[in-house]
Amino acid sequence: MEIMVSRIKRTLTVGQRAAAVERTNTIAQEAADEERRCREEKTERLRRLRLAAAGATSRKEAAAASMEKSSLNNAISNTGE
Repeated sequence: MEIMVSRIKRTLTVGQRAAAVERTNTIAQEAADEERRCREEKTERLRRLRLAAAGATSRKEAAAASMEKSSLNNAISNTGE
């Protein structure tokens, strides 16, 4: 690695080295931004899935409670006859 660095130092001017470092920093920043964007999208998808699952669970619980109430009402009305 040091051989490569020394070769770069010998072959590039100070301005060229600065430009190379700037390009490297720009590429690294773009990669970090892309990674952050992907992570945010994934988090949003997971949040929506959790909300949908919670909503489905709530609907199932409501339906089960409604069925239980209905069967209790039927049992009460059947015993009253």
